Amino acid sequence: ILSAFGRLFTSFLSWRGFSLGIEDILVQSHGEEERKSILDCRESRGEEIACKVLGVDLPCNLQEAFQQAHLKPVLYKDLPALDRGARQETGVIETEISAACMGINLMKKFPHNNLQLMVRSGAKGSE
Repeated sequence: ILSAFGRLFTSFLSWRGFSLGIEDILVQSHGEEERKSILDCRESRGEEIACKVLGVDLPCNLQEAFQQAHLKPVLYKDLPALDRGARQETGVIETEISAACMGINLMKKFPHNNLQLMVRSGAKGSE
């Protein structure tokens, strides 16, 4: 009986189809404003992380600090920390932007929004 259900559901998906359109990702104006404010607040975080890892104070010449770090690797042993810090901060920003742009801020709401349907069902590899 399970295989019969499997064939039924597969044929239904083949018949109905499942696609995403541009209307599934359009964000309302207040969601876009929130996204822009998040980006504006976090704009200088990259420089802050780089200065912290390189051991220099803001404001600084980052290009010169990077050159020194690469020319004198003995003094700057933890350059991978720069990548880790940037990745962590990017993850935080991405999470904030996703929260601001998804859900109620989308023009097309769940369950009519196929992107949200994929995310919530786990079909997109989400949690």
